Amino acid sequence: MKLRPESVTEWLAPRRPGPPLVSIVLPTYNRAGLLPRSVDSILGQTERDLELLIVDDGSGDETREYAAGMREQDPRVGYMREQNLGLPRALNNGFRVARGEFWTWTSDDNRYFPEALERLSAYLRGHPEVGLVYGDMIQRREQGVVFNPPVYRDTFWRNSLFGAAFLYRAAAARQAGEYDASLRMVEDYDFMLRLSYVAEVGHWPYIIYEYGEHEASLTSTRPMEHLQAIGRMFEKHRRLGLASRRDLSDLAVQISGTSRRRGQCWNGVRFGIKAICVWPFNWRAYRSTLFAFVVGARRGWGSARVPGAGLAPDKSSS
Repeated sequence: MKLRPESVTEWLAPRRPGPPLVSIVLPTYNRAGLLPRSVDSILGQTERDLELLIVDDGSGDETREYAAGMREQDPRVGYMREQNLGLPRALNNGFRVARGEFWTWTSDDNRYFPEALERLSAYLRGHPEVGLVYGDMIQRREQGVVFNPPVYRDTFWRNSLFGAAFLYRAAAARQAGEYDASLRMVEDYDFMLRLSYVAEVGHWPYIIYEYGEHEASLTSTRPMEHLQAIGRMFEKHRRLGLASRRDLSDLAVQISGTSRRRGQCWNGVRFGIKAICVWPFNWRAYRSTLFAFVVGARRGWGSARVPGAGLAPDKSSS
């Protein structure tokens, strides 16, 4: 059963007739000045059969005026305004009205390269067994542009390979379920992992996206909350029982290493031990636990416990 959007105060549907091939959801909040660059990169795609759904999370700036104006200029644009629900619920609202065969979403400070959606959609059409495909991206920083490929290319449990340039089948997304509002800051990683349970994952090994990396990102400004969220995500997937023990162990090792690098060595030790308990044959788990213990003994343990890490997800609104 298709769900209706929640707490929406305005919905202006795209004026184009019929369902498109690709639906792109663009959530935004009080960043009208950034929108044109991202929107132009979407509407300028060589894949023309698309709809762009701008989801305004209750902005107080000129976001509505800009989005409504773009809708008048291009019939592929839709505009939705909601009551400040946060990113996961904004994504869910956007996809509840999406009509495309393939879905994706992007941010207001990022941009696609012109052929991105054409390449990804062609990949999905040519590989019917694949439900999600992702491409490579560059990162724009104040100092310039860099390309940081993932450390591990063979698994998305040791590190998130998905990045921000991806496309997936609407049918697979409906099987996987919506974005989890209790896992804000890792809602996308959690969703991609759940999507991998129901469909194969493919990789388009070319740079098709520019990601704007800045100090104001939630992960940078609220690292403890990020650790809490990724810890809850681990417990969620352990309870689901769909991932292999090895994959869960790799995820716990990833959390252990992230905790250590952020000065939370006690949490690094905890998740290293969890990784060992889940799958005792993971040598990286022993190494990560030892590193966290040594660094903690030398430099300090950080918080004795990262609040919320390892607990069941809180189902309240983010």
